[in-house]
Amino acid sequence: MNNKKLKKLEESIGYEFENKDLLLTALTHKSYTYESSGRVDYDNEKLEFLGDSVLSLVVSDLIYKKNHDFSEGQLSKLRASLINEYSLNNIAQTLNLGDYLFLGKGEEQTGGRMKSSLLSNAYEAILAAIYMDKGFETAYKIIKEHFNESIFTISPTKLNRDYKSQVQERIHKIHKSNPNYRIVRKRGPDHQQVFEVELVVGKKRISMGKGSSKKEAEQDAAEKGLKILKKCDTE
Repeated sequence: MNNKKLKKLEESIGYEFENKDLLLTALTHKSYTYESSGRVDYDNEKLEFLGDSVLSLVVSDLIYKKNHDFSEGQLSKLRASLINEYSLNNIAQTLNLGDYLFLGKGEEQTGGRMKSSLLSNAYEAILAAIYMDKGFETAYKIIKEHFNESIFTISPTKLNRDYKSQVQERIHKIHKSNPNYRIVRKRGPDHQQVFEVELVVGKKRISMGKGSSKKEAEQDAAEKGLKILKKCDTE
């Protein structure tokens, strides 16, 4: 990848790396390393692990300082609504991160540049790379800029209605994985569309939801899924 392209990504992130190798590592998926025949001996998995912890600490600190009247449970729900594959993928998409990933041919052919799991992991790896390159204060500043609007526009009322966050928290706690929302069907004219979305955990469908937008259908599926999950807990 040429320096001009890396510079464009750095401008999107809002940070210029002193050690460019850290950025390159953060962008390297294990499939690329595997197919390199020994030419590349690194990937972004360990950086992703570190970035997850850095991100969690920064967001926890930000929401703790802002929401003094929130209970521990509300703070946990808020953090879960901010730190999950769905929200991190949205940030990665905003940064056009998929355009910069180093992927193996298999991942490339199966749409790896648009996979939410790869993009969210790469984003966390980049945060870890910033932390290693310049320290915690710089990483804190970048994360705050990326999450500022989400953190400062949330309300307790909206939080209580955010069924996706509640499902995310429950699934992660029990299964150590993330739920996925898949569009099953889209019907109707452009001005009056109906989306049908399924909530999936692993390979199992938990519930189905409908709505006039993808987001609304996901919330409907999450609300129904939450009831099913709670019922399973009591049986």
